[in-house]
Amino acid sequence: MPARKKPSASPPNVAETVRAFTVVLEDIRTKIDVLGEGQQTIREEMRTNMDVLRDDLREEMRANMDVLRGDLREEMRTSMDVLRGDQQTLREEMRTNMAVLREDQQTLREEMRTNMAVLREDQQTLREEMRAGFETVNGDIVLLKDAVAENTRQIRDLRVAVEKKVDRDELEAVVERVVARASPPPGDPPRQ
Repeated sequence: MPARKKPSASPPNVAETVRAFTVVLEDIRTKIDVLGEGQQTIREEMRTNMDVLRDDLREEMRANMDVLRGDLREEMRTSMDVLRGDQQTLREEMRTNMAVLREDQQTLREEMRTNMAVLREDQQTLREEMRAGFETVNGDIVLLKDAVAENTRQIRDLRVAVEKKVDRDELEAVVERVVARASPPPGDPPRQ
């Protein structure tokens, strides 16, 4: 910009002032036009650069995605192979465990059959022992009934004798008979 002149004491010439103002204005317009053209050039360069960057970025992303897809596919194949191997191992372990379980189950069944047979034998033995015991008890009860009936009869005889007030000799004869019946013959075990 041109330097300003100091106002002089005389009135300025209007035509000169308008001319100077027009020159300055034309200079500003030229600079604005140059600035606008520069901005337009910068915009076009930025658009071109952005397009190039976008294309480069797309290409790089496509390449990276292809690499990632390939790596992911390979990793998935490897993982699936490992899983298939683990699955096969588990199947084999399950088959082995099921075979052992079936053997244990069969052994348990056989043990149960054996135990049931022993239990049935023990039960049969117990029944036979109980029958024999009941027969012995029944025989003892019959003997006991006979002894009680005999004692009752003898006590009745004694009462009759006491009521008759028999003499001592008759009483001794009755007691001897009772004692003779109650005592077993020699060689027989005593009754209980």
